[in-house]
Amino acid sequence: MRALAEFIMRGPKQAALFATLTAIAPLTSWLSAATLGLVVLRQGFTKAIQVIIWPLLPALYFATQGQLDVITTLLCTVALAHFLRKSVSWAMTLGLSVLLGVLVVFSIKLITPNLLATIVEQFNTVWTQSAMYKQLSDDALSLQTQINDLLPHIVVGLLAFGSMMLCIVSLIVARWWQSILFVPGGFREEFHALRLPSWLSSGLMAFIIFGIEIDKSLAAFVLLASLPLFFAGIALVHGSLAKKQMSKQWLILFYLAQLLFLQVMYPLLVIMAFLDSLLNFRGRLQQKPPV
Repeated sequence: MRALAEFIMRGPKQAALFATLTAIAPLTSWLSAATLGLVVLRQGFTKAIQVIIWPLLPALYFATQGQLDVITTLLCTVALAHFLRKSVSWAMTLGLSVLLGVLVVFSIKLITPNLLATIVEQFNTVWTQSAMYKQLSDDALSLQTQINDLLPHIVVGLLAFGSMMLCIVSLIVARWWQSILFVPGGFREEFHALRLPSWLSSGLMAFIIFGIEIDKSLAAFVLLASLPLFFAGIALVHGSLAKKQMSKQWLILFYLAQLLFLQVMYPLLVIMAFLDSLLNFRGRLQQKPPV
C-alpha cells in the first residue's frame, strides 16, 4: 500500500489516472475516493481540484444511469477530507458524515424514486408469496402493514448508510496513507484517541432510540446516526488494546468477531462508544493503580 500511496503522490497526473481508473468500476470506487482524500488532505481542496474533476466524469455518467453510489462516495469523501484537514478532529468529521448522509438520503429520494419503488415492490412480491407470510396471524398481518409503511424509508436509509460507510472507510485509508508517507505513526495516535464528545454521542443515541417514535420517515436516518458511534467504538477497542500493550492477535479476534457476529457486535460497539463518551474508559486505563 505504501508503493500505491507513493505513486498517487508522485504528481497530479498519476493521482488523476489512478482515481479515474478505479472510479470506472463501482466495486473499486472506494479506492478512487481514498485517492482524492489523500490529495485533499495533503495539498488542500484548491490544489486537488485538478485531480478531482477527472474521476467525477465516469461518476457523473453512472449518476445519469441512476447509480448514485460512485458520485456520492467521491464527493462526500472529498468533503470529509477537506473538513478533517481544517478541523483536525475525527469526532467532528464523523459528526459531519451524518449530515452528509442526510443529503444523500434526500438525493436518492429525489433522483431515483422509481428505483426505491421497484425495490419495495419486489420485496413485497417475494414476501407475500412466501410460506411464512401465509402462516401469519391477523395480529402479525397488522404488524406487517406497519413494516410496509416503514420499508421505503428503511431501504433509502440502508443505501445512504452503505454509501457513508464507504466514505468513512475511504477517508481512513487516505489518512493512513498520509501517515505512512509523511507522519509515521500519526494516524495511529489520532485513531486511538478518537472519542466523541458527550453532547454529540447523547444526541445521536437519543435519535437512534426515539427517532422512529417521532416520525416514521426518520427511520431513513437511524443507521446514519449510529455511524460515528460505531467507528468511535472501533477506535475504543484499538486504543484500549494499545494502552494495555496487548498483542495484535486480539485485534484479529476482534475483526473476526465483527465478520461472524456483526448483528451483535455493531450495536455493542455503538453502546460502548456512547458510554466511553461519558466515562472515558481509556483515560481510566491511563491512571496508575493506588499504592
